[in-house]
Amino acid sequence: MIESKKSLNQRPIINAEGRYENILDRFKEEKAHGWLDDADVRVSAYWSIISGAAGYSYGCNDIWQMYNINKNPIISARTGWQSALQLPGSLHVGYMRIFFEKLSWHKMVPNQNLILNNNPENESYILSAIDSEMKVVLTYTPVGKTIKIDLSKVNSNRINAYWFNPRSGKTKLIGIFETNTPQEFKPWSSGWGSDFLLILVAKENMIKFND
Repeated sequence: MIESKKSLNQRPIINAEGRYENILDRFKEEKAHGWLDDADVRVSAYWSIISGAAGYSYGCNDIWQMYNINKNPIISARTGWQSALQLPGSLHVGYMRIFFEKLSWHKMVPNQNLILNNNPENESYILSAIDSEMKVVLTYTPVGKTIKIDLSKVNSNRINAYWFNPRSGKTKLIGIFETNTPQEFKPWSSGWGSDFLLILVAKENMIKFND
């Protein structure tokens, strides 16, 4: 049976090979670009899920080849695989899973129209999604940029706003806001490695994040 183009476009997509932790960045190029780290892993993971992916698979250069000091390393592997199990990126992806399991994340729909501030398509690119009931908004900033959100798109008069810290798995209440005007949200740090997830929830919705 030949599937229609429409049905193919509706297939769930899983990012099964995102950015590997502890691997040389763009290793096929002669120019050195440094190493991919836990921040690279987090950005790859959150971009994938908020863009609408059905799943994400963590990868590590040392683990896939089961590298140890007695083996010839591939792509400059440098950490024994048993030690690599403790690299921070794997822990942070675990935090992401725990967080999304608290939500009906499969109902989230990508929506870049929620973002009102300048948003260049580079390593700082902010991604946003809203659930099908228009009650929950998730917006990810890879480098801690201020986010300006069109709150009028939320189906509620007021929202609870939170920051989720992808490095600790903890959620902080920012406050309660009316939805009749746009609102800016500024993380407490910025730069590479200071990524944050903004969570906006309709006031009447009860979601517990840190239990």
